[in-house]
Amino acid sequence: MLNLKNNNYLKTKSILLKMNEYLNSNYPSISKGIYEDDKEISNQDISNSFISIRVSNVKNNVEVVNNSTEIISLMLYHMLGD
Repeated sequence: MLNLKNNNYLKTKSILLKMNEYLNSNYPSISKGIYEDDKEISNQDISNSFISIRVSNVKNNVEVVNNSTEIISLMLYHMLGD
């Protein structure tokens, strides 16, 4: 999720685009894209390095959440390096 009121909007968007590109390249259709919002701040005003990743919705079960979390951890490992 990207807060449009974030002072670092462009930097954060660049990071999220890279994350989304990695997910789409390695796990087609897992990402629902980058949600941009001008109402919900989601703590991006507290830290320049904060991002919000929504893992699931109310229709998913624990297995889906666990699988998504594993994929996100692999993406972060890839992006941050070892």
